[in-house]
Amino acid sequence: MKTIFYVITALNRGGAEIGLKKLIESGFYDGCVLYVVSLVAGSGELLEELKLLNIRTTVLVPRRKPSMFSMAVASVRLLRLVRLKAPDILILSLPQANIIGRIVGSLCGVRTIISFEHNTKLAKLAYKYLFLATSPLVDVAFFDCIETGRSSLENYYLKKPARHYVVPLISFEASPELEMVSDYSKLRIVMAGRFTHVKNHVVAIEAISALKQREIYVELHIYGEGQLQASLMERCKNLGVADRVFFPGFIENWYDQPDFNCFLLTSKHEGLCFVALEALWKGIPAILAPVGGIPGYANDSNAIVLMDTTPRSVAQAIVELIHTQPDIIYARRKAGQAIVQQKAGTSAVQLEHDRIRKEVLL
Repeated sequence: MKTIFYVITALNRGGAEIGLKKLIESGFYDGCVLYVVSLVAGSGELLEELKLLNIRTTVLVPRRKPSMFSMAVASVRLLRLVRLKAPDILILSLPQANIIGRIVGSLCGVRTIISFEHNTKLAKLAYKYLFLATSPLVDVAFFDCIETGRSSLENYYLKKPARHYVVPLISFEASPELEMVSDYSKLRIVMAGRFTHVKNHVVAIEAISALKQREIYVELHIYGEGQLQASLMERCKNLGVADRVFFPGFIENWYDQPDFNCFLLTSKHEGLCFVALEALWKGIPAILAPVGGIPGYANDSNAIVLMDTTPRSVAQAIVELIHTQPDIIYARRKAGQAIVQQKAGTSAVQLEHDRIRKEVLL
């Protein structure tokens, strides 16, 4: 039975981290001895969730956020841990863990080094050059969607790894039954995701402000957590929309909250986008930025796809939804559910997981 170290930068509740949890729950790592090693602690909630799943978890530096100092300390501690435990496989997730883990794995002679990549664009230019420099050390590449794979192989590898796979991070049972909705004149829009610059929530807030000036009543409910929440709330106050934009906090199954009749995504870039897939599966009318993996499952037949992510464009899309015939919206919702089942239905995902496990992990 092989031992796997899954090394991740921090245990926050972002897409990569939640993807780890979902893969564990799906049984992707069954038949292996799995250790999760986090360079820093992160926000902590995911650590508790992993413990409930009986996953061996080690935090190398007990700080919430990575820094140059904490990464240096984590590098030394990871080197010692890998030498002590001698894992068969390192799986490296998120930029800092990827860069450090590739070097540590190579120094320690780890048999298989796997880079698990979750985004089409790295946050810092320095990461690109460090990814390129260490790319020859990677034996296998995992990607969260086809577009992440295409972008990563094109931009971040001097030579393609001998083996690379798209690993589905999420799967869906049959979609819920839909009811026809006859009135979209009062939209309650939902967004979900960490409060970061990449998620671009400020564009949505400014669109709500523009609609308020036109006396179009729209509510925006943004589920999530993160360091930008305070500044986003302040922006709402300054624009006079604090009575129309709400921050309910993090809720895992946000899509089960009642009465939302529009989902909005304004991200600057993505890999696989869990929340967009969840919205389509649930049958919530969607307005989506065509970034990352989104074009692989969203188009004009099942969503409103933004031309660009400006406040003006977002406001226009919201008005378009309000004035679209209910039967057209219903058809889009059904088409969205169908594409999710085609791309990420439980049986199809399980077959792909079994194939990758046999070829790489077992």
